Amino acid sequence: MVVGFCFQIKGTVFAVDASGAYVDVTAKSTAYLPLQEACIHRIKHEFVVIGENEVDDGLILSLKAIEFDLAWERCRQLQAEDAVVKGKIVNGNKGGLVAEVEGLKGFVPFSQISSKLSGEELLEKELPLKFMEVDEEQSRLILSHRKAAADSQGQLGIGSVVTGTVQSLKPYGAFVDIGGISGLLHVSQISHDRITDIASVLQPGDILKVFL
Repeated sequence: MVVGFCFQIKGTVFAVDASGAYVDVTAKSTAYLPLQEACIHRIKHEFVVIGENEVDDGLILSLKAIEFDLAWERCRQLQAEDAVVKGKIVNGNKGGLVAEVEGLKGFVPFSQISSKLSGEELLEKELPLKFMEVDEEQSRLILSHRKAAADSQGQLGIGSVVTGTVQSLKPYGAFVDIGGISGLLHVSQISHDRITDIASVLQPGDILKVFL
């Protein structure tokens, strides 16, 4: 039972009925938003007409279509600015990885990935990306991690001390993520003492300060 009310939480609507909406507020909890509590004002939106209901001849509308238009426009602006954006890797195939950027799915060819991690290891991770091609008509969104990483590397000089997160362990060292760039921390550079088992001193997820 919740003790006390009138506190704010964030949630995601996942279903609606005639009386309100069901909201996912945590991984294990569902809340209900009654229609009368939805808003104090009538909300006006622009819609795209996408069809006609054969049952009552009413129009079928879409908000998603407008959101897609805005997302493509945002991607074109970011490409023009040569901006670096964060993209979450959500899938992959033989040619590369699929990343979600600005709500759209984009393709990152393996030739444009600057990481020692495999495609499987990169799933669900966020990478810095740059736009190579933004073509709304062809639904083509091509992204490059290599170009974004090159920008980041240009800002890092030899002798810099930076914070990184251990991504994976190998017999010869650990791969450390530094702002989306994967760097090798060789076993010989971890400690003055001889290390026979890297897992005894480091684990994926560990946060380190490293010297470039």
